[in-house]
Amino acid sequence: MKANLFSRIFFLVSMAVFVASTSLPAFSQDDPNKEILVYFTAGIERAPQGQPARVVAPAIQALLSRFNIGAQAVRSAFPDFDERDTLRTTQDGRAIGMANMSRIFKISVANPSAREAIIEALKKLPNVLFAEPNGGVEVDLEPNDVHYTANRQWGIKNVVNGVRQEADIKAPEAWDIYTGSSQTKIAVIDGGVDQTHPDLSGKVSGHTVIYDHHGTHVAGIAAAKTNNSTGIAGVNWNAQILAK
Repeated sequence: MKANLFSRIFFLVSMAVFVASTSLPAFSQDDPNKEILVYFTAGIERAPQGQPARVVAPAIQALLSRFNIGAQAVRSAFPDFDERDTLRTTQDGRAIGMANMSRIFKISVANPSAREAIIEALKKLPNVLFAEPNGGVEVDLEPNDVHYTANRQWGIKNVVNGVRQEADIKAPEAWDIYTGSSQTKIAVIDGGVDQTHPDLSGKVSGHTVIYDHHGTHVAGIAAAKTNNSTGIAGVNWNAQILAK
């Protein structure tokens, strides 16, 4: 049986990441930062898009009432998901069960600070597979470093007259996935690195006697502190520098 797009993506990534990263608003007032995503194995029935779900389990209804959550606040996260798409046949003929996205619901809460308490209560219900905060997605993460925002780092993001050019490394697209690790140490074999530079302070070890500034420039391009409203954006925001 043909698996739809949601099932295929779910097959490749974990349920939590996929669901948290997916935003299919059920009605215009949706705010992902005020929502909880819950997988109910039973006790709740979905309704057509835009309509509230029907709570049939007393335990779920009691929990919602305890937190002053009305019936209108519970809706299907994927109202159009076809439950027949929960089975995928591989090329070698094996049948693989997929996630039943119809069992995932969104609960809107008036006070975002109450989400954690509600989530912890939901997790204690026997018919809840998972409960977690919903959230939005940033596309092409853009740091606020002054030389980056002034479009002076064209090697990282090349924009001419508002049009993105091909001659760059497309760092913002990569930063959407990963901004680097402090466990990474980059050796810069050059003219020394200025460990007091505001974009490099606390990141440099090794040979810090400065013979010329080229080594500092190279270190900054590789791993300057990023999104700190200062200087440039480094390709790896968190890497450490070993100067030689």
